[in-house]
Amino acid sequence: MIREEFKRLYFSARTLILCLASTVLTAQSYYFSWLQLQEYINEYNKAAADLNLEVMKTLIESYNGFRYFFTYYEYCEEFGIYVIVLYAWLGIFVSAVCSRQRESGYGNTIVSRIGYKKYWNIHFRAQSLYLVAVIGLNFAIQLIVAGILGGFSGGYGSCSSPIAFLLAAALYLIQTFYCICINRIVNALSAWIKNSQLLQGIPVIVFFALPMLYCTTIGQFLPYSTLISIIILPWEYLTILLFAVNTFYPVYVIGLIFSMAVVFCCALLFDKASTAALRRNYL
Repeated sequence: MIREEFKRLYFSARTLILCLASTVLTAQSYYFSWLQLQEYINEYNKAAADLNLEVMKTLIESYNGFRYFFTYYEYCEEFGIYVIVLYAWLGIFVSAVCSRQRESGYGNTIVSRIGYKKYWNIHFRAQSLYLVAVIGLNFAIQLIVAGILGGFSGGYGSCSSPIAFLLAAALYLIQTFYCICINRIVNALSAWIKNSQLLQGIPVIVFFALPMLYCTTIGQFLPYSTLISIIILPWEYLTILLFAVNTFYPVYVIGLIFSMAVVFCCALLFDKASTAALRRNYL
């Protein structure tokens, strides 16, 4: 049944929605990077007296596929928009599925046949595989297009090509990890929150909007607010990981491990606390 549930999720309009949104935002970012490259080429061709031609030439040659790809995750506003879209999509199309099935009565029908534990395991495993597949598909599209635009020779910054590919894989794994944990937390919260519409907004509200509001208000007046904001804004680590490539600080690794541990423990605790309540809701 896990395979059937996975296919039902994957071969649906919800997959197309996220892929289209991701493709549009990525294309916009790549286009702006291409415009920046054209500007550098024009400046190099003009050969102004105060221009360091060697440095400019090196900069132009560094515009390979890796630069297009990592610029999207490191500098672009488009990535911030993508995070909002990703979390909204996660809440609307994935995390609230069980809640909507319970509201419609379909969930009770299935639980009466196969039992609550099996029902829950099927949905969570299928949803986790679905997130792994869809996020992986987005990364694959981004890398393929970036490779078409600039190839992958020369690596990225101080990283060789193999290391750059490993860095891209790390970005994928971190993003997938947080999405799976957030999905588990929202599914667990359905034990106490009966409104599926409210559940759909939790990923964006709790993991983006409220932390951003904190960082721009109270967080500005508190010591170590930057570190706190990084911990409660998981997607920030996708950017920090890239900054750490050229300027390594142990606090980046410590903060990343701590953040992932906190989110993982919250997912397990919420899931354990909600098991009995969810069983009562269905049966």
